[in-house]
Amino acid sequence: MRFDALIFDLDGTILDSEPWHQAAEIEAFGKLGITITHEDLVPIVGRPLPEMLRLLGERFKPVSIDDFLAVEVPILEAMIATRMEAFADAVRLLERTRLPVALCTSSPRWYVERVFQQFSLLPRHFQVRVIGSDVQKGKPDPEPYLMVCDKLGIQPSRGLVIEDSTNGATSARAAGCFVIGVARHGEAGPATCHLRVSTLDHVLEEAV
Repeated sequence: MRFDALIFDLDGTILDSEPWHQAAEIEAFGKLGITITHEDLVPIVGRPLPEMLRLLGERFKPVSIDDFLAVEVPILEAMIATRMEAFADAVRLLERTRLPVALCTSSPRWYVERVFQQFSLLPRHFQVRVIGSDVQKGKPDPEPYLMVCDKLGIQPSRGLVIEDSTNGATSARAAGCFVIGVARHGEAGPATCHLRVSTLDHVLEEAV
């Protein structure tokens, strides 16, 4: 199967960052007087920040976006600089693909810009970026991936998506894309994808 574009999620697919995101979120909520656990965050991985805060606010206590970011941003910036790394298999796929490459992430603009500054290999590979604030409805709604495909000028069925979360895979599949779910740490991977792999080295050369 041939495709017209390769579309990446960011966290958990290109960056080994999910553990640090969760650590930053748990620490930030703690400083705001809310005790949450890893298990509380699992169902909302891949959702935009406003949606994450809304869902957690229903279970704990409401926190505004501004209050949360004031605490979390310095924590996460330090983790970007000292803890996060790019997955080697994602770098290899970016280097060998002949397709246009796009980014589709729920992350905020400040975070994406900071990551692209930290990891200098990224800016030269991505022709299109769609971030959380670009859309009205974030993942798992199909809008983010429909917007990416529109910006690329391709039919969604011609987009090959790399995702690691159920919310992200649901979004991409609902948009009509072909979805590969990557599970590098032995987990099952998103059930809504078309194909699951343990490494992106398993993505066939003839597809990219």
